[in-house]
Amino acid sequence: MSDTASGDEDGLPMVEDYYRLIAWFLFELSYERGPEPLLKFFQDNFEAQFKKMKPLILEDSLFDDIISTLGDNQPSKVISAILEQDMAKFWKEKA
Repeated sequence: MSDTASGDEDGLPMVEDYYRLIAWFLFELSYERGPEPLLKFFQDNFEAQFKKMKPLILEDSLFDDIISTLGDNQPSKVISAILEQDMAKFWKEKA
């Protein structure tokens, strides 16, 4: 992870850090919930904030990195699609 992705000069977290944190949180929830309830949970609780943060992402490979960190499996691909707010990708990976 680059210095830019891990924090700015003031030591504050960057947008990418929030994406990674929520990815882990959703990954843990994925054991209890299926893909569609996970999507609804994200939409109800985080979608508006993450929609505002998405243009601020500086790390080109963020979503690929999230998948590789969580493991190249169906839950991580679904979570990546949810965080990307890419519904076409979500429905493809959910299947």
